[in-house]
Amino acid sequence: MEQILEFKCLGCGNKLYSKDAVDGLVECDHCGQKRAVPRMDNSPQALSFLTIGENHLDTGKFNDAYDAYLKASELSPKEPEAFFGMALSQMQVRYIKDEVNNRLQPICYEISSKKFTDNGNYKKALQLATDSQRIEYEQRAKSIDYIQQEFYRLKQSGLDYDCFICVKVTDNGEKTEDSKDAEYIYDLLKRNNYKPFYSEREIRNAQGVDYEARIAYALYASETMLIVCRDETYLQTKWVKNEYTRFLKLQNDGEKECDSITIVFYGTPIERLPGKNGKLQGIDFSKRAADQDIIKFVDEHTVEAKKKKEEEKRRQKASEEKYAKQQKEVEKKLEKLESTYRKQNASITSDTLYERGNIEIRDSNFQGAAEYYNRSLDIDPKNAQSWWGLFLCDFKVANEKELTVHKLNDNDLVALIGELQKNRNFKNSIVNMNDDLKERYDVFVENITNNVNGNMDILKEKVYKNENELKTIQTATETCEEAIRKYGHGKNSKQLKKIQPTARYNELLCFEDFTDWWIFAPLKAHSFLLHAFHHNLIVLTIGFALWLVLLPFVLGITVILLVLVLIFKFFQTIFNRSYNKRTSEERTRFEHDLSQVIENENQIKKLESKKKRLNTEIKNGKNVISFYETFLRLIQNTSFAQNLSMDKFQTPLSSDDDIHTNAESNLYDGEKAKQYRLNLVRADRSKLLVYYTKLAKEQ
Repeated sequence: MEQILEFKCLGCGNKLYSKDAVDGLVECDHCGQKRAVPRMDNSPQALSFLTIGENHLDTGKFNDAYDAYLKASELSPKEPEAFFGMALSQMQVRYIKDEVNNRLQPICYEISSKKFTDNGNYKKALQLATDSQRIEYEQRAKSIDYIQQEFYRLKQSGLDYDCFICVKVTDNGEKTEDSKDAEYIYDLLKRNNYKPFYSEREIRNAQGVDYEARIAYALYASETMLIVCRDETYLQTKWVKNEYTRFLKLQNDGEKECDSITIVFYGTPIERLPGKNGKLQGIDFSKRAADQDIIKFVDEHTVEAKKKKEEEKRRQKASEEKYAKQQKEVEKKLEKLESTYRKQNASITSDTLYERGNIEIRDSNFQGAAEYYNRSLDIDPKNAQSWWGLFLCDFKVANEKELTVHKLNDNDLVALIGELQKNRNFKNSIVNMNDDLKERYDVFVENITNNVNGNMDILKEKVYKNENELKTIQTATETCEEAIRKYGHGKNSKQLKKIQPTARYNELLCFEDFTDWWIFAPLKAHSFLLHAFHHNLIVLTIGFALWLVLLPFVLGITVILLVLVLIFKFFQTIFNRSYNKRTSEERTRFEHDLSQVIENENQIKKLESKKKRLNTEIKNGKNVISFYETFLRLIQNTSFAQNLSMDKFQTPLSSDDDIHTNAESNLYDGEKAKQYRLNLVRADRSKLLVYYTKLAKEQ
């Protein structure tokens, strides 16, 4: 038996049945509205989610409606109603019955520049719909797009409203008292040159989508909303709730002021509005002052009033900033006066302790001097002289001259800068520098300058010598390479190939051993026979007889072979004497050339190693010279010390490899290299030179 599904008419709420559907549409017998119905082969769960989505859409809960329709589409991927419901939820469109025209009216809760017909879910619904359903969907989409187009047309026209009057116009076919109050309020605002919107007066003749477009634009353009309501139950009716809910959404989005909506009640207060947190300060229309209260409420939220409020806020903010600035200046003056007063009272004691510290430091009692300097700073923390004294105590020197001589006699200016950068006493003395300390600082700078100039002269001379030595090494290298090409793998390599086979031939042909073997062969055979048969006389007798018979024959053959061997030996000896003499001369000459090649190759390796070392020394020397020259341009300016105290200086090497190379070079060797590594870890020469150059240009 075919399942019969029951649905509700969206216009009048009448019951509709799936058995009456024609091509996916059912027409209501009561109001004549048509609605699309789901397919009959859907699962019960899918139908349940479609019903839930429809209920959420009818109450304006668009996010919940979308979730329900999405689940229905997952359970039934071929159901067009699920995808069309998702499109309505995304565009925030719901349908309300127009009581005047007795038809469903699309209500756009959010006006978007995107067309409904461009929505992906809408297009999917068209693909799955029947012919009749497709026509119904297209008509609805056309109405929604028209509302949005009309909204933007009204916006471009410049039409504006100050107040939106929301009211339930009719109840059971008769006009309500609220509508009469709304008429009065509309005329009141008009007389006072305001621009109110009341649908019964502004768009009385508008119908359908034109009516909805004007409503949507009026809600958007109005700065305030007056809800005229004597009966609190009217707030739950669809049209009233539709209007103030949309206005509240604009308010929550920040497009309306938070206090721009109120309720005009009559006698009995209505303090709460569904969907809005907190109580509303309404207007009692039964009182004589109601007219003035309404005008005042609207006037406080007009565009001009908003501009005045913003201007007042700006003036108030500027006034507060000005007052804060003045207050800060007064506090600075008071602080300065207080500091001067403290210095005047404490200067005698602070200066006395400082002088006592100077006495101790002259006697090389650095610990005692540091104690007095610290006591002086406890009284006057900005005593630059005491900070400078502590700085000298850190290096265990009595004055600036001893410091520069002590630290720079090893040509280690870079290490000194690293130590200055870390020394907090030096930083504090520079930050608080006064005229007295400026004189001492100038002496310090002068001593450093003299040492640096001396160091630069030595380095320049060393670089010059290294460059000349490098040129000499380059010439020697070229000479050795030319010798290798001369004595190397040229013509002599062919002669070596000739020599080697001859040597092997001489080793294999050993004529002395060959001759001896054949001469003594018979004797060895005879000895063997004697050894084998000496116990058997018969055998010996027979053997001796055979020997006598064969002896002439064996002796003859032996003599012939001996003669041939002697002749061969004679000619071979003559040939070898001539050949060995010529080969020995070539071998001697080849060995001499080979030793020259090996010697030259070793010499080239030594020259390349020395060349690499000299290049490193020249590079490091030039870098240090460049560092010195830039440093001298900056050190005589007080801003150098200020920058140094702010940790902007870095030492002039780029990596630990450079430190290692520099330590092995002639510039820094022995104990200097060890101290250099300790002071220049994580250094960066390139950044320092760039910084010095930039700072020099600024100075």
